[in-house]
Amino acid sequence: LGERFGEIHGVPVGTVFGAGDYQRLGRQEMMVSGFFRPFVTPEWCTPGVGCFAIIVNNDNGASQDRGDSILYAGSGGRRRGQNRTAPQSFDQDWTNATNSALRLNFEAGEPVR
Repeated sequence: LGERFGEIHGVPVGTVFGAGDYQRLGRQEMMVSGFFRPFVTPEWCTPGVGCFAIIVNNDNGASQDRGDSILYAGSGGRRRGQNRTAPQSFDQDWTNATNSALRLNFEAGEPVR
């Protein structure tokens, strides 16, 4: 359920999950609907396949939701164990699993939710 590119039947564009409790209730509602499965990570990717969905609200404002497109700050750049709000320690690269998956989406023309 949901491990596919593009829209999920029954989940209209602009759906707000977990109003009032985005981190817990929102994640639960996304899992039940098939819109987003991982409970902790902000990216839903399968190495060698691509990225199905990204949550852009938990990266300290570095990414932007523009309605019909997102500007995603990328993944990585911090040492293991550092908080997501810590400053970047090194440059991101395409060996990062998420960035690599997003590159596959771009090359194949696959959408990301």
